[in-house]
Amino acid sequence: MHILLLILQIILWIVLGLLALITLLLLIVLFVPIHYSADAVIHDDYTAIAAKVRFLIVSVKVKFDKGTKKLDTAIKILGIRLGEKDTKKGKVKKSKNKKIEKNDKIITEDAIESTIENTTEDLNEAEDINVSETQKDTIADNIIDITKTVQEGMEKIESDIEEDVLYDEPHIKLKETKKKEKKNKKREKKIKPSNNLNSGKNKLDAVNAKIEAVKTKYARFMKFWRMGCTVKTRKYLKKYFPQLLKHIGPRKIKGHVRYGFDEPATTGQITGYLSLLPFMYHKNFFPEPDFYNKVLEGEVSIRGRLQIGYIIRPAFKLHLWKTIKMARKI
Repeated sequence: MHILLLILQIILWIVLGLLALITLLLLIVLFVPIHYSADAVIHDDYTAIAAKVRFLIVSVKVKFDKGTKKLDTAIKILGIRLGEKDTKKGKVKKSKNKKIEKNDKIITEDAIESTIENTTEDLNEAEDINVSETQKDTIADNIIDITKTVQEGMEKIESDIEEDVLYDEPHIKLKETKKKEKKNKKREKKIKPSNNLNSGKNKLDAVNAKIEAVKTKYARFMKFWRMGCTVKTRKYLKKYFPQLLKHIGPRKIKGHVRYGFDEPATTGQITGYLSLLPFMYHKNFFPEPDFYNKVLEGEVSIRGRLQIGYIIRPAFKLHLWKTIKMARKI
């Protein structure tokens, strides 16, 4: 019995240790912040954008250069970059491939030279040999046969064309008669007497049924909208969304931006919309609207952070789950 109790105690301690590890990992994932940063340089000569996201031991970096039109990505774990390759091995492979290509070129050039020499020798031999009289006679007979076959072929083609013309005329006439018959049938079709009263009643019944269904759905929705749990969720979400935007938004902004559009009215409207955003009022950030020129240039650096636990905070509210259940029943 004593041994069994010891085994049970060890198993319980192992289970508790695993649970503690899982809870610790969950807390780290939920409450350790994700840091992000972005740097942008926009000018007529040079434009580049770099963004970085860092969480615990993992960091992802993306860089884009408009001049070269290259997008560089780098993933690092504990400062070690993933996907790096040895440059020396690549160079050795390239050199070997170049040697093989050179040998192939030499082989092809030798083959071409040999074929040219053979063809020249054959032509010289053909010129030296005189054509005999028997060969001339055979060539003349072949020419006569070819002319006969060409004449026969032309006669056949002419006969086929004539037949097609003769057979096409009645075919066209048949098509025209069929079209006329179809038109006559359409004209001859009379409107069949239908039960207009019954069809009208059916349509009215269908419309009334649809109206009643819409009324019932509207009544259910209004009942759901006035429930206690839905009222609580609405009040909570009204407070939560502005706080979420503030939490996700950048904490530090530095730099200056000069922007302008084709018309001064559009620049004024956009400045009005931007003035509603909170990040426009940082101390070290200087936006400059240009009402006379179409311009977009400047240098900006953004730093911020966010927590997954703060974003998933509404999931721990019971009244929100109740509203979701009631919404499914509508």
